Amino acid sequence: LSGRLLVLEHHREDISHIILADTPDLDSVERVNRRFAEDLYQLADAVIFVSSQEKYADEVPYLLLLRILRDQRLCYFILNKAEESSTKEDILSTLEGARVSLARDRIWLFPYIPNHPSRAIAQDPAFRDFQGLFLKELSMKQLPDLRRKILRRHARDLQQTLDRFVAIADREEEAA
Repeated sequence: LSGRLLVLEHHREDISHIILADTPDLDSVERVNRRFAEDLYQLADAVIFVSSQEKYADEVPYLLLLRILRDQRLCYFILNKAEESSTKEDILSTLEGARVSLARDRIWLFPYIPNHPSRAIAQDPAFRDFQGLFLKELSMKQLPDLRRKILRRHARDLQQTLDRFVAIADREEEAA
């Protein structure tokens, strides 16, 4: 339901500092869903970009992926319900054709699992690889470095905004 949030708690100490949020589709017809997704993106330190074969090259997901990379957010690209014939090279080729540069080691393909997917996916080698990297990069030990990178990114963005403001103010002063 639009505008509602379901909170599921856990008691794992190793990930007690992590909040995972599943956003509505970015191209939802509901404006409130798009706004909710944008608000969560603004708060995110990392993004798990989950898509399907038929959607990842669509315009809205494509633009978000470009933004994630431009913003230098930690990004994990997951192709969900991937066909057996799909490869990382296929995805890289499609993305590179759209001028999106994503490293091969940032892409995971999860198979379609019709029965008991939550149990079966935990045994999938691609999921285990993703989980290992995710838990390593977002571990408590890595948190200070991640925070420093995020603060540097915010400082750079703020400096760019201030530089634009000063340039506008200078032009206004010259015109006056």
